[in-house]
Amino acid sequence: MRDEGIEATQPAISRIKTTYGDDGLGEDWRKAKRSRFIPWELLPEHRDYHVPKMLRYYTRRMDGEEVAPKDSRQLDRWLARLQAADAVVVYDPDPGMVKFEGYPFFYLPRKPGEVGPVRAP
Repeated sequence: MRDEGIEATQPAISRIKTTYGDDGLGEDWRKAKRSRFIPWELLPEHRDYHVPKMLRYYTRRMDGEEVAPKDSRQLDRWLARLQAADAVVVYDPDPGMVKFEGYPFFYLPRKPGEVGPVRAP
């Protein structure tokens, strides 16, 4: 990039790779790791909703990675609500489904033998 008169720091390059992927075509190279507890193919407009955010924090925690204190407290509250309701998260992007204001994530009672915060498709 110096040939073009642009100087980029290593953190800037890492951020670009994290956001756009190694190939620069939009494939997030961390997707596989961060999606371990997101078993659905999320529509792009749903990726930043509250539930996927909590599931990404959960993945980090389960992998032994650091989660910011504020995010960790938010995750703890979310997991406590799931546990109190004995529920799992389900994702259905079908706009024909009746959901609260079109929200594609909803909670259903946990089936016997289900573990973790989500119901696999």
